[in-house]
Amino acid sequence: MEILDLKVKKRNKFGKQGARLVRTRGEIPAIFYGQGFNPQPLSASAKDFKGIISTPAGTNVIVNLGIEGEKPETAIIKEIQKDPTKDRYLHVDFLKIAMSEEIETSIPLVVGGDSPGVKEGGVLQHSLWEILVKALPKSLPDRIEVDIGSLGIGDTLRVSDIAAPEDVTILTSGEEMVVSIVPPTELKEEELVPEEEVEPEVIGEKEEEEVPEAKEQPKKETDEG
Repeated sequence: MEILDLKVKKRNKFGKQGARLVRTRGEIPAIFYGQGFNPQPLSASAKDFKGIISTPAGTNVIVNLGIEGEKPETAIIKEIQKDPTKDRYLHVDFLKIAMSEEIETSIPLVVGGDSPGVKEGGVLQHSLWEILVKALPKSLPDRIEVDIGSLGIGDTLRVSDIAAPEDVTILTSGEEMVVSIVPPTELKEEELVPEEEVEPEVIGEKEEEEVPEAKEQPKKETDEG
């Protein structure tokens, strides 16, 4: 995984109003948490955050959090809440990690190659988009590529067919189907709708929780609204 720096600020005001105040400054409310210490409310520049997730790795990056007045902390992006209607980020969860300890995280699967079955008219069904893996942070890949170049009509590719990268253990069940090439389907004559009879489609038009007390597995904060 790529390692990127992100400057963050400590956040003193919590709740819905506090989160809104942070966003009016062009920042994103965030929480930094991990086992054995109190969750720490933070805020990050929305511009800077978009910058670190705009690389080819996307959100699969290791972040060096530059917390003002403290030593940098290493984390991964655990969860992002986004308002799709306004294209803005509502909240980010950062999970503390140690570079010397293995972590479990989801890695995206990227399908590549030209399937002979698709060329013959088969339909590609993509069923699984990411898998759970375990590895040291430095060994985690940004993505895992899946080659479908040998799949014909009726063939399937399962998790057990994926070659794990070096020093990476795949935790997702090997029986999970990733992709399959299915025969093309043909509509029966009675199922066909005359063009003049087709009706046009008509398209109609979390509150933030208090910061949890330190526990073995601390509860995360949610900022919405």
